[in-house]
Amino acid sequence: MSGAHLYGFPSVDSDLDTLTARPEDAGDACALPDVPSARDALHDPVVRARLTGR
Repeated sequence: MSGAHLYGFPSVDSDLDTLTARPEDAGDACALPDVPSARDALHDPVVRARLTGR
């Protein structure tokens, strides 16, 4: 425990814990997949556009 924390001031460690906990909690609660899943769906129209010269 840092000296600053003993006197009621937030420590660097507690600040870092707070800053990393919020995004991790939000990521855990999110329904989005871990990796993008629309890559194949996007690839097909891109290839067709290239082949037709648009």
